[in-house]
Amino acid sequence: MENIIKAKVLGARRGKMDGGVKYASIYIIEDVMNEDDKKGALPMKMNCEYGLLDHLDAEHLPAEMELQVKLDMGAGGKAAMYVQAVRPVEKGNGAGARTTSAPGSNKTGTEK
Repeated sequence: MENIIKAKVLGARRGKMDGGVKYASIYIIEDVMNEDDKKGALPMKMNCEYGLLDHLDAEHLPAEMELQVKLDMGAGGKAAMYVQAVRPVEKGNGAGARTTSAPGSNKTGTEK
């Protein structure tokens, strides 16, 4: 199941492990909460497409973005969000970035 969520993206990282296994993560910050067991704005890490980092620019982060996420079953049977694409939240007349395919993916990323 795929969804679009809006979130403030703080940054992202990727790397390669022995054996050529690639990984990538994107970091967002949640809205401020004032609940019994949650206080403040908490960071969240989500796995993402390796090629998405090619479409992010550190000079423009943190930034409000739309994330195309796929819900997968994670460890222990818990639902986990996997980010397939990112796009800046458009302001004003909608002019700005266009979307393009992330390398190694049939999904879209952000091109500037």
